[in-house]
This record gives sequence, C-alpha cells and structure tokens, in this order.
Amino acid sequence: MNLTGKVIDGKYKILEKIGAGGMAVVYKGEHIYLKRPVAIKVLSPGLAGDKVFVDRFFKEAETASRLDHPNIVKILDFGDEDGLLYLVMQYVEGETLERVLQARGKLSLSEALSIALQILPALGYAHEKGIVHRDIKPGNIIVDSQGKAYLLDFGIAAIIEEEEMKVSGGPRKAVGTPEYMAPEQFRGKADARSDIYAFGVVLYEMLTGKTPFGDAKDIYELQYKVLREEVPPTGISDRLDEILRKAMHKLPSRRFKTAYEFAQALMELPEARDLNVKSPLPVQTVRMVSKGEQPVEEEEEEIRPEAIRKITQFIELPEEEEFEIKEKGFPWGLLIGSVIVALLLIAGAVFLLVRFVFQGG
Repeated sequence: MNLTGKVIDGKYKILEKIGAGGMAVVYKGEHIYLKRPVAIKVLSPGLAGDKVFVDRFFKEAETASRLDHPNIVKILDFGDEDGLLYLVMQYVEGETLERVLQARGKLSLSEALSIALQILPALGYAHEKGIVHRDIKPGNIIVDSQGKAYLLDFGIAAIIEEEEMKVSGGPRKAVGTPEYMAPEQFRGKADARSDIYAFGVVLYEMLTGKTPFGDAKDIYELQYKVLREEVPPTGISDRLDEILRKAMHKLPSRRFKTAYEFAQALMELPEARDLNVKSPLPVQTVRMVSKGEQPVEEEEEEIRPEAIRKITQFIELPEEEEFEIKEKGFPWGLLIGSVIVALLLIAGAVFLLVRFVFQGG
C-alpha cells in the first residue's frame, strides 16, 4: 500500500513513506493550508470493515488526542477516508529509541537518564489523565537530533497488534510486548504500575544493551524469568540497581507509586545532578510523593486481548500458578523434618541396643 501523492480529507497531502508494520504504514505528510509537516499513520484497508475495531480505534484515538505534553507526540486528527482509517500526528524528525539501540548497542548513563527524565514525566502526566499506555518499549519512543525524547502510540499500537495476531491466527490474551510486560500483564491485567515496570525495562536496556531477561531461549523461559527471577544487576551502581529493582518489582504495590516518583529517584543520582536538569515534577506531585501518600487509584480499565510479536508465542499460565513472590521466612518445615528424621534414627539405635543386650543375656 503506497499512497504517496494522495490527499486525505481534502487537507493532508502524503509526501513519502517513512515506516511500515503489518497492519499500518506511516507517511510524512503536509497540511495543505497550514504548510505544516505531519505524520500520517494509515491502517490496512481491511480494518475499516470491522465495526468493532473501528469503534475501538476512534475511542482510543479520541482519548489519546486529549494528551498535551511536550514529550508526547500529539494526535492532531483521525478519521475514515474512503475505507482507510488514518491518524494524523505531530511530525518529529528523529529516530525511534529502538533503532538508536540497534545502532549503538547501549547508551551512556547520562544519555539514558536524560531520556528517562523526559519520558517519565510524560508518562506521569498521562496517568494523571487516567490513560495507561500498555505498550511502553523503545519502538514507541522517538529521539530527535537535539536529544529530545517523545512518547507515542498511546493505545493505538496495542489494538493494531491485536489485529495482526487475528490475521496470523495465533493465540492472544495479554496486552503488551513480552520483553517489556509486567508479571500481571501475563494475566491480562494492566494499569499505570505496569507502565512503570515497562519503562524500568527500557531504562535497563538503554544502560546494558539488553532487556533483563533477554537471554531467555523462548517465550516459556522468558515468562518464567519475568514471573520468578530477580532483575540482574547492571554493574553500574548499587543505588541504580536498587531503583531498577523497585521499578520492576514483581508485585505492583511494591513499585514506585507514580512515574513522577520514579523520576524523582533518578534525579537524586549524582550523575543526574551533573546533568543540571530541572525537576520535571509538578509541585503538588513532589509534595504528595514526599509525604508517601498513595495516589488515587483509577477505575480499572477494561482489559482487551492483545497480540504478541510474531516472533514469539504467548503461553497462558495455568490458573493456579501465582506470579507473586512469597516473602522468605525461616524454613520451619525443613527444621521439623530434620528433627523427625533424627528422632527416628535415635529410636532405631536404641531398639537395636536393647535387642542386643537381651539376646546377649
């Protein structure tokens, strides 16, 4: 599908193709009257015939269009043009963080912190508006030539990937991309704390060049590691590892309460202070975090099925399997068992001794 030269909705001219996925193509375009560059995401023609998908697409686009933050790619317009669903976004001249990492392997601590201290406040802002991203990953972060970072595709990427899985005929349940999914997302649940976990994975990847459990051989092992194993240390600093472990704690209640609080912890690192970055936190949020208050819980959002990348296969956990990590206590069971075995051995020895004495007599 190449729509170069086409005019959409009588005002958006498509100039060139700049990216593509299984169910969508992204073009650089121009607003004919304003002479302003825009990015236009055009979805596969077949999607317009699915009324349920169209309704969800419009709902997600309308919700995301309410976000107005300097580090979130702004949705300017959306609609249906002759059977083509389209999304018009702010045009950002830059590369996705995914491509940057592919080219460079990993980033310096100062570079990673600079990106984190831009994206986390944007994420916190969206959460305050009651909007959960559900698919935080390097491919949904753009960095321009000046080092400014932008978060994009709130909700939109998720429903597009679901359609890709429908076409491929594979199983679907969870929302997100496996390498960045929080434990609860493997249960089909996600909220703001799941986004915090996912960005913890992104930060870890920026610093080390790999995701925490990127050495998993397949989706089975990946899922087990996400649910059961501790996050490996980065080797950079103990304090940084402590922050990452908190962001990626298995239990949502043990993570940072807000993305702002996550950002504040990073701001206190010596390397962040050297960046001379102003605090990205709203005054009222700093006050809330300093008091240790629990932010108001948003009403749980409807959990929709979600596609997993074509290179992986989602394996649903048995219902009885729990992802919670139990606190380690004293091994009473082992102690009691050892005592019982010792008593049995003593009793056996006494019995043999008595028998020997009587037989000898």
